[in-house]
Amino acid sequence: DLTALLTNERAFALFKGEARSGGAEAAWFGRMFPYDPGSATWAYKALTSVSPDTWTSTQRGLIETTAHANTYRTESAVPITYPGKTFGGEWIDVTIGLDWLTARIEERIFALYVSNPKVPYTDAGLGMIQSEIEGALEEAERRDVIDAGWTVSTLAVADQETADRDDRIARGFEFQARLAGAIHTATVTG
Repeated sequence: DLTALLTNERAFALFKGEARSGGAEAAWFGRMFPYDPGSATWAYKALTSVSPDTWTSTQRGLIETTAHANTYRTESAVPITYPGKTFGGEWIDVTIGLDWLTARIEERIFALYVSNPKVPYTDAGLGMIQSEIEGALEEAERRDVIDAGWTVSTLAVADQETADRDDRIARGFEFQARLAGAIHTATVTG
């Protein structure tokens, strides 16, 4: 389904003027994969052994804004990838960073279950899970996926549904965080 692809926040393309890109996508992946997930923007990157294309401003608008695809072009005599977005319009680094954070939270909570004889359904047990979420958020902050000032809240045992307690399901873990994002344009007045 083309519509599904063109709105997918986990799919992106580097649009090239030639049908055969000469490995431009592989060069872009090779340039970006050494970075920690979410810690680097996919824009403004020079690619090894790839020639940039020349686009008119209309062509760039269609590719970068309308299709949310990326180009490899020369800007101020420097070859760069731009804008660093997915087909869905989200920044590639944001999508990768959030996927990374989700996986780390899940792994930490699973490791908590595996490494303890039991995580009790008490406020202390809920606190153990909250601590794992906080640990993942601390790591995400160190990697510039999220900004400082995040918070985590948990429902107390007394506020959990009886049916959930019977099924050993704890709900109500929430965190608030602001993405670190990246700056791609600066406006200076003087």
